[in-house]
Amino acid sequence: VYADEALVTRTDTRGRPLSSSSQPTIMAEMLEHLDLAPGLRVLEVGTGTGYNAALLAELVGRQGHVTSVELEPDLAARAEAALEGLGYTVEVVVGDARTVVGGTGPAGAPARYDRVIVTAAADSVPRSWRDALVDGGLIELPLRLPEPSEGEQVVVTLRRQGERLASVAIVPGGFMGLRRPGVEEAPAPGGAGLSVTELVAGRPRSIASLTGAGLARMRPAARRRLAAVMLSPPRARRLAMPAEANTSLVPYVGMAEAPGMVTVRTFRRPSEPGRFVAGAGFATRDGRGLALAVGRADGRGCRLEAYGDGDGAAAASHALDRLVARWRAAGAPSLADCRITMTYGDRPPRGAGAVEPDGVFVALQWPA
Repeated sequence: VYADEALVTRTDTRGRPLSSSSQPTIMAEMLEHLDLAPGLRVLEVGTGTGYNAALLAELVGRQGHVTSVELEPDLAARAEAALEGLGYTVEVVVGDARTVVGGTGPAGAPARYDRVIVTAAADSVPRSWRDALVDGGLIELPLRLPEPSEGEQVVVTLRRQGERLASVAIVPGGFMGLRRPGVEEAPAPGGAGLSVTELVAGRPRSIASLTGAGLARMRPAARRRLAAVMLSPPRARRLAMPAEANTSLVPYVGMAEAPGMVTVRTFRRPSEPGRFVAGAGFATRDGRGLALAVGRADGRGCRLEAYGDGDGAAAASHALDRLVARWRAAGAPSLADCRITMTYGDRPPRGAGAVEPDGVFVALQWPA
């Protein structure tokens, strides 16, 4: 249980994870940013095994109150029994967390919470979650960012300021998507992808892959050219930068746009700690050039990789070089320096991303 990795507790019919006990490191970091204290009322979305609910109950003490919402009745019953058996008083509610916020306050009014913590990825904070939060309270969730960084997840802690939410902390992190009632399949990832796979001894092995919403808008012939470019040997050069700065640069590149380019991301399964794994960069719209900033698995170092020949490769490399220079000039900002805001209404504010069905607007801003 205390190994620093997520433990899958339920899969769908294809073997894809549906529920898990989260990695202890990210659990601890989320609890720290939630700024818990004795006496607080906390709403948890996603009970799972009940382990995180037990941590919440321990931190708010007997003076506080924890309500946890779980979609699956059997998981809720199992977690509730485990919590009761260990002496933790947690209200476990079964239902869709988008509409069920758990419990009631005085005279049957909807309960209000000082903190809300969500342990499944969502595209925004629904109004029901915001309305369940007291003004000045904190809500924390894994957030899927809108274009051009579609597919990127961050764990964001937001403070309610009247009708809007503004971030107070952002860290890297990824979780399984929030599901709807009656859906037994894991949610499909957003965006689009391009992958080259080989079959070895009857088993598929990914050779190269890219993701990014802009790939879907490329012409089929351009995507095929890009697939061929992905397989060509890269011209790579190391970047002189502070240790562990790739954890800042790669997200910065993956959330940026450049004229005439498609923003893409890549992830390669590491075979050894020093391998370069997570990357982001630009592909030309005609598929003739690709340039990536790729970080090492151990977080120490980053390099630039250029693929393709001729004007396409030069254009992609130039676009990436300009962005890296802008990142350096801004003081090499990290995710912690970003600001995310959510507003609710009919008109998006300047810089807001995708419009949600219930009028939620998400805006992400890096330092200039």
